[in-house]
This record gives sequence, structure tokens and C-alpha cells, in this order.
Amino acid sequence: MNILMLEWDSFGQEYVIEEFQKADCEVDIFPWPFGKENMRNNDVLCQRLTDVLKEKEYRFVFSFNFFPIAARVCNQHAIKYASWIYDTPYMLLYSKYTMLDTNYIFFFDKSLFYEFKRYGVKHAFYLPMAAQVKYYDKLKKAESERYSADISFVGSTYNEARQDFFQYIDEIDEYVESVNRRRQEVLPQSEIDFMHKCEENNDYDNKRYQDDVQILNINFVDRKQPSKLYHLKDIGGSDVYHAFQGDNEFVITGKLKDWHFRDQLKNIKVPTLLTFGEQETMPISTAKIMQKEIPNSRLVTTPDGGHHHMVDNPDIYYKHLADFIREVENGSFKGE
Repeated sequence: MNILMLEWDSFGQEYVIEEFQKADCEVDIFPWPFGKENMRNNDVLCQRLTDVLKEKEYRFVFSFNFFPIAARVCNQHAIKYASWIYDTPYMLLYSKYTMLDTNYIFFFDKSLFYEFKRYGVKHAFYLPMAAQVKYYDKLKKAESERYSADISFVGSTYNEARQDFFQYIDEIDEYVESVNRRRQEVLPQSEIDFMHKCEENNDYDNKRYQDDVQILNINFVDRKQPSKLYHLKDIGGSDVYHAFQGDNEFVITGKLKDWHFRDQLKNIKVPTLLTFGEQETMPISTAKIMQKEIPNSRLVTTPDGGHHHMVDNPDIYYKHLADFIREVENGSFKGE
């Protein structure tokens, strides 16, 4: 039985190959450019995979993690595509090609498995990550003592650049300047002075201070009143927010005070949509700089939208989003 494996920089693939070979399978390797090329729309890569599949009869194609391009090509050739998902969240799963009947998707994350079963994925399976335990017997005593524990957490999720799902602009100082400038636009100087005193004394729960904050919310965050967000279940993580932002919007005291990311924007290789409300706290001037620095990016703005412009003006916001997704899916997206 022949298996084609899409090989990229994933851990554990050598053990999977070893197990396939023990089952008398012949494993061919296809170098897979994950992280280097577009995994959703890539005609050149589709053709390369198609050419390989025509050379030999394969029982199925296998990869760690799911790739829409691979699913599409396998379906065109009526070949099963088996993928073992070990990242979460894994954004490439959210594709129209996930629903193809030739897919056999194995999830290590049970909640992700149930989510895609609800979506109607025909061949979805729960399969926790495995370990090649025989190699543990080769550890020296000192190594065994070093790594021995009742519970172990293994991975680098919070150190990898690919996990930076971030809603702020690239330069935190420009955000602070902008949000303070917005405060000047709607509050008299007496209230701004009062807010500064509260901030100096960490008196953020002061009712008058919170009333002033609410005026800013109405003008620049939730412009559509009453805000629909107040009718949703409160899932805010205050402890996490305070660790990153600090106790208030106007003086950043958390980890984000050192957020200076502009020199890295050129490294973003995927199609990118920058969407800003025209009346929000994030500065449009910075958005324009980001659009110039990020290759293949587009900047759109939502009229009369605050920071929550998806609620303030949903028709415009979601049209921008739908146009972007459609163009990325069909390969027609071009940055400005």
C-alpha cells in the first residue's frame, strides 16, 4: 500500500512514518511548503501535487494538520486525505474544502472535534496525540530524573510568532496618543484633569471616572446605543486584560507598554485585511502606515463606526469582510 506524506517542519512525523512502514506501507515524501506559500489558493502547488499523484497509485495522502489545497487536489483525484490536527486554534480548518467527503480528519482537541462534527464533517475522529514510548527507555537516569513529573506541559505555543492573534495596532504609543486625543474631543478640561488624578491614584472604580469613561465608550467604542454587547453573556477576562493592558485605557502599564511591532510588518506574507472604524480610538493614520508596510494588504474603514464597528455598522463591516474572504478563496485578492 502506497502512502504520500506531506512533510513540513512538524514534530513526530518520523515516528508516524516508522509505524506506516511497520504495516508494510511504502511511504513517499512530498516536501510541503507550509509557512512559506499560500495554503488556501495556490495553483502552482496544486499542479505540483497533482503531478505527483499521477505518477503512482496512492491509498491515501497524509499530513500533520489540515491543508485546504491538499484536500481540494485529493478530492479531484478521488484519493482519501487523512490529516491529524495537533494545533488549536488552527485557522486553515475554516475552509469550504474541509467539508469534502474524501477528508478523514483526526483531532487531538476534543472541543475542536465536537465543533466540526456539528458543522457536518463526514469523517471526523477524536484522536489524542500519541507518543513513541519505546524511546523513553533509552533515557539515561539523569535525563529521566530531570524530565520526570506527574503532569507535563510540552510545547512552545506562547513563544511562536504564528500565534500572534492581536487586535491592536503595531505601535502602542500611537494608540495611547490617539485615545487621549479622543478624550480631549468630548470632555471638558475639568473632567480630564479629574481623570488624570484618578489615574495617578489608581482610583479607577470612582463613579465619576467611570461616567467619563462611558462618555468615551458611547462616542468611540459602542456608538450604536443601547449597545447590543451589553445583552450578551459576560465572558470578559479582566485578569488577562489587566495583565496586558493595565487598569485603564489611557496609561498602558501592562505587557503591551513594550509593544513596538512596525519593523516586523514586512514579514507578514498572507493576504491581510485591515479594518478600522472611522470614529474609533485606534488612529487611522497608523492604519495607513500599516497598510503600506504589510505586503498584499488592504485597508477599509467603516463609516460612523467606533471600535466595535462590526456592531455599529454591520452592513458595511461584513461586506468588507465577505469581499475579502471571497477574493482570498478564489485567488483574486490584491492589496492596495
